[in-house]
Amino acid sequence: MNQDIFRRKSLWAAGAAILLLIVFMAWNGNALRFLVALETAHVLGHPVRVGAASSNFGDDVTIVATDISMGDRGTVARLEMHLDRAALWHGTIHLLGMTIDQPHLVVTRAGDGWDWVLPEPGKGPAIDTLSMTGARIQIVDPDRKTNLTITQTDGKADAIAADLSGTLMAQPTEGHVTGGPLVALRDATVPYPIDLSLRGGIVNVTAKGTITDPFHPTGARLAVDLRGSDLSALSPFLPMPLAPSRPYHLAAAVSYDARVMKADGLTGTIGDSDIAGTLTIDASHERPRLSADVSSRRAALNDIARIAGLARLAGNDQRVISDAPIHRFGGTTDATVSYRAAEVTTDSQPLRNGAARFTIDKGKVTVTDLSADAEGGHIAATLMLDDAAPTPHFVTKIDFRDIDLKRLAAADSPLQDTGRFTGEARLDATGTSLAQMAAQGQGAFTFTMSQGDLTSFIGRLPGVQLADPVISALRLKTPTPIRCMAGDFRLANGSFTSRVLVIETSLGTMLGKGAITMPDERIDYHIAPASSRMTLGAMPGPMMIKGTLRHPTVTQADDASEPNGLANALGSVLAPVQALIGTIENSFTDDQACADALRR
Repeated sequence: MNQDIFRRKSLWAAGAAILLLIVFMAWNGNALRFLVALETAHVLGHPVRVGAASSNFGDDVTIVATDISMGDRGTVARLEMHLDRAALWHGTIHLLGMTIDQPHLVVTRAGDGWDWVLPEPGKGPAIDTLSMTGARIQIVDPDRKTNLTITQTDGKADAIAADLSGTLMAQPTEGHVTGGPLVALRDATVPYPIDLSLRGGIVNVTAKGTITDPFHPTGARLAVDLRGSDLSALSPFLPMPLAPSRPYHLAAAVSYDARVMKADGLTGTIGDSDIAGTLTIDASHERPRLSADVSSRRAALNDIARIAGLARLAGNDQRVISDAPIHRFGGTTDATVSYRAAEVTTDSQPLRNGAARFTIDKGKVTVTDLSADAEGGHIAATLMLDDAAPTPHFVTKIDFRDIDLKRLAAADSPLQDTGRFTGEARLDATGTSLAQMAAQGQGAFTFTMSQGDLTSFIGRLPGVQLADPVISALRLKTPTPIRCMAGDFRLANGSFTSRVLVIETSLGTMLGKGAITMPDERIDYHIAPASSRMTLGAMPGPMMIKGTLRHPTVTQADDASEPNGLANALGSVLAPVQALIGTIENSFTDDQACADALRR
């Protein structure tokens, strides 16, 4: 009992002291300005300077301050506070109402944080109502070339509305935002409603839901609709860079808690591909981690290639293999992604049952399952890319089983003149471009193919001025059906070497052997009939292909007229041919026509 009496007397004494202090300040302008500055700092979260202040004692205590400055962080033209006098007698400050007129604030991002922090919810004095008029807030993020101004258009005790204008990622942007009562931002138990829309050159976004702190959106629950011309424009706002994409439209229920953002019910399109699933970005660890489980009913192969950073890279005027830098994923974010596609459309016939699963761990990308069914055949691959090293290290193995290539190719592709293809490709290389990897890599490519048209195939080869001289030198007819084509190639020490190439056509069979030096793309290749008793078309004898891939020349072999010229040129291919027969019969699907052709 004595303790309760003591507590009540202490509260009364504190309240009386506060009330006497306010009365004293009514006659002492400097003291009143100090009190207003102290209380305003509690509310606005920054030290302030007050130009002038006045007070009025009625049923409640009213204090008015003008010309409030927070240095380079902004100004407030007028601030009016109504204090509960009865609460003062009990030793507490209770604001019945607070009105902020013409606050002009500047919020700047520096590094990973902002220089403006709202007071922690629940701290500071109790406020019943908080209203604002004529507000203008400038948000500046130099690293992201962003400078947006929020200009208040309507302000009530229970709602606020504002327009947005300026630049986002150096692109003109405008928008509109509406929210609930400002005072709700001070109570972490009360979700703050927000409805935001942005329109600009980078992205169009709408977000509707609730947040607890506009500068630290923990507890955000938003329905987000996002659309734009290129996903890579969002890279500065994400923990990992994105490759350029085609136009996209995505929607999801987005939540954010404890630095973990989750997008549930993700749906939308990227280019001609639909997408659905879930995505999570966890930034609570030293290395942010992305997890995704997504699928498509129908996806376009060129969209997948773009997102994976494998968009078609064109060579320069002198090269066929591109020397343009490949997309780098960066080593700052880890990821685990599972993807499935019921159908993957190509420029011709679709793939079925596409699947991919990959992880990124400290810059090392590992693809453990990349597969699809294609026209009765199957494609499967594994891949490793160490992107954390200064020079990326790439290892892959791709298996093709009974693939009808022409059904997957574009209308103008040389693959339109091929047939059913079975093979295996391996590559272990380092480099920052496809050309550099080819020049420094180790690998192998072994294949067989039945059906197709040799003349049309040569005529369609892209970027290689080989068609006219080869067709003329070999005196090929149109068409020249392919009964079997088989080859065994090796990549080592900067040279892509043909151990053997066998092409059996309706006109006869020819063998090829030679190499391409990858750094300068110089070609040195020998073509001849497989038997001196059998000509290919009206081919006079062995031919040489010299020059570069971009500008080759075809001439008669120097030793073509010698009795043993053909044997000297092609005799060493017999052992690789025997090995290729074994490969076909033991490793590839049964292609007896090719095996018989190789035996002949």
